[in-house]
Amino acid sequence: MTNPGNPLGILMLALWVPLIFVLFSRLKPALAGALAVVGGVLFLPEHVSFNLPILPDLNKVTIPVLTTIAATFFFARRKFSEIKAFEGIDAIFFVIPIGDVGMWLTNRDPLISAVSKTMRMPLGAYEFCGQVVIDVMVIYGTYFAGRMLFTRMGDIILFVRVMFGFGLIYVCFALVELRFSPQMHTWVYGFAPSDFAHAARAGGYRPMVFLQHGLVFARFMAIALLSGLLLWRLNLLGKRGLIGLIVATAIFSVCKSLGALILFIAMAPLVTFATAKMQARVLFVLALIVACYPLARGLDWVPVDDMLDLAASIEQQRADSMRTRFDNEADLLERARERLWFGWGGFGRSLLQDEYGKVNSIVDGEWIGVIGYRGIIGYVGHYGLFLLPIFLAVRRLRALQSTEHAILLGGFAMITMLLAIDTIPNATSNLPHFFWSGALAGAAQGFTREDQRLRRNRQRDRKERLAAEADPAAA
Repeated sequence: MTNPGNPLGILMLALWVPLIFVLFSRLKPALAGALAVVGGVLFLPEHVSFNLPILPDLNKVTIPVLTTIAATFFFARRKFSEIKAFEGIDAIFFVIPIGDVGMWLTNRDPLISAVSKTMRMPLGAYEFCGQVVIDVMVIYGTYFAGRMLFTRMGDIILFVRVMFGFGLIYVCFALVELRFSPQMHTWVYGFAPSDFAHAARAGGYRPMVFLQHGLVFARFMAIALLSGLLLWRLNLLGKRGLIGLIVATAIFSVCKSLGALILFIAMAPLVTFATAKMQARVLFVLALIVACYPLARGLDWVPVDDMLDLAASIEQQRADSMRTRFDNEADLLERARERLWFGWGGFGRSLLQDEYGKVNSIVDGEWIGVIGYRGIIGYVGHYGLFLLPIFLAVRRLRALQSTEHAILLGGFAMITMLLAIDTIPNATSNLPHFFWSGALAGAAQGFTREDQRLRRNRQRDRKERLAAEADPAAA
């Protein structure tokens, strides 16, 4: 058991399990699942977990996800019967355990530092089995929960409402932390989730609330506000909701997270005004860029110097931070090239150390962490499970005839795309991206079925109307 703070952290994790079962017993499965998973991520403590052998640590992500799957089985078994695991695009997941086999076979050697003789452990059969179990339960389990719960238009609307609602709640906590510094996690759970120095920015503070870092807070607020814009476009927001959206956007703009703010500003008009065809084109290009970014970075196609100059024109502190990221990326990429296909595995083997065994590299972007840990094969499986639902949504967007379905699917795909783009500069931390990609996969497939059903109903009604006009007596 890991608990660096007060007993409330462990108590909250334990109570979240029965709470989820209560939610599923009283609410629609989609609403209960969204509240359970998103609420768990936003309000449960960081770095607190129940540690079990071979199985993944039970923390603020795994407890809500695994309990949600179990509660769905007991209270909404129809959701289970509607879909099959590992079918369709889900089959890309099998690339991950194949990569685990290669990782194990190519990392059975210890790594020993030159002077201190500090050893980084080799990977054995125990580590291999544990890695496969974790991949199935955490990566695919999170994805499967999203795909299972959100298969209809009403399901995604509930999910979007939950994100926006939690965003309005979180922005109230942000006001407190903007004034008094990020202290909510310390006040409630008795410890800070990360180094306080990371919160200081431009003479003020970046809010974190109950998340690990201010960047994670900003990422969630960006998708929450995009959810509000999507609800507004669907005429589901109302006057009070619109006022809340405007106020929350204003507060978010002063939270000192420029990257997330830029992504939000870029995505907002696409969610709010763009046609389905325009959204499909943009989604395709952006997903392709994310998929190919490691290749572009390795071939020095990324305009690093121009990006640094642009950052310096805004603020030198941002430029220095970005330079550190790029320098670490370059060093870690060189390290990854040594075992390019299957990666280095765990025990910090993918990190750079000096001759005394001291780690002197920082992993910022999710993509470089995945390539260093899993190699190219693992990257294909990991990001394939994340990006293939976006490509699927692009394909289905072009075929949907229902305007409401197209608006909702395109907007939700944009929200998922923002999460994907953000994995280039930042790690995912404890924000379970695969839950969103699974929900997008379920929506893309489910919306197509709903659209076809609506199309058949319209055709039937048209035939009946024409028949009635042709034979008034029969009518």
